[in-house]
Amino acid sequence: MRRTILTAAAALALAALGGTARGGEGPELGEILDNAKVVRLVKTGFSDEIILKKIGISTCRFDVSVDALEKLQKAGVSEKIVGLMIDRARKGHGELGTVVQAMTNFFQQGTEASVLRALDLARMHGAKLVPFMLEPLTDKHERVRAGFCVALGEVGGPEVRDALWAKLRDDAQVVRSSAARAIARISNDARTRAECLRHLRDAAGGLRDGYARALGHMRATEALGDLIRLLDEKRESEELRTACAVALGVLKDKKGFDVLARTVLETRGSAAVRQAAGDALWALGDPRAISVLLRAWDRWPSDHVALARQLGAFRDPRVVERLIAALGQGENRELVSVAHESLKKITGESFETEREMPLHEKWKSWWAIVKGTPDWQPKAPGGAEVAPRP
Repeated sequence: MRRTILTAAAALALAALGGTARGGEGPELGEILDNAKVVRLVKTGFSDEIILKKIGISTCRFDVSVDALEKLQKAGVSEKIVGLMIDRARKGHGELGTVVQAMTNFFQQGTEASVLRALDLARMHGAKLVPFMLEPLTDKHERVRAGFCVALGEVGGPEVRDALWAKLRDDAQVVRSSAARAIARISNDARTRAECLRHLRDAAGGLRDGYARALGHMRATEALGDLIRLLDEKRESEELRTACAVALGVLKDKKGFDVLARTVLETRGSAAVRQAAGDALWALGDPRAISVLLRAWDRWPSDHVALARQLGAFRDPRVVERLIAALGQGENRELVSVAHESLKKITGESFETEREMPLHEKWKSWWAIVKGTPDWQPKAPGGAEVAPRP
């Protein structure tokens, strides 16, 4: 379970909504009082005094539009009760606006911790926050737009589908990616999958990578052929080909192996597309990927960090030897760190640097002892044992 992290700003926002523990002073959080429930209390015969007290201690979500007020009057709700409902609605709007502003600030910071804090706020306040999270989808900062797409995917429902759908054509790739994931969470139905597939096939339709990502997250196997075709088409945009590779990795259908392998090894292509294809091979867990990734290692030194992480999916002697060799490249600290983590994951061993013996020498000594033992014979078809993924 993801740990809830609160900063001072988030705590203040929660306190304003009564979300913090304050003995018996805060609203009851289990039930949400709305117009229909107030009408029920009136029809049941409770006095105005009792209903006013109930409103005072409850979490409320009142509709105080003109049409709603007319219905309340026809239902016999007194002006005193309606007046308090209006006050609570106005107060709630201000408080919820404070929460959304706090979320905006967290998303602008852009750190993992700050994003988690913003999402914690969204989860704590749930559906009542949704109407206030729509406006930030047009914020000038792409981090903010992307963050609120994620938040709406966490707590929204079908009512926010259209707003998120529009973000699949946002100017920023990170926003399109976030909207795709959110759409898949709240609207994974035949209609949405068909619309995504139609837009993906429309070569004249402009930005299409959001639809590819959404189809992947929706596990839309009917899109498999189109995703393979578009990834294999080198004239397509980097964004679209990257999205198709990501979607194939999410689908985890081994029919995509060949095109992913070709993409990892292609001589004319972007590093982003190659690395997305490598991540997809990692996700497939197909042992045939080992030889492909090792060939890519020889061909693309600039991709070594990504390849060291991807090779960490396979418990194979060839992988161990390549990663131990990478540890000797002390000038590339990021590569050493990633290769070390992959080695620990696939071997279950853990060594640290000591003054007497460098890290790569420790691993080399260990490998000299265990290499060729029964524990290090390939076990899975294709010549490798697939290591468990985190």
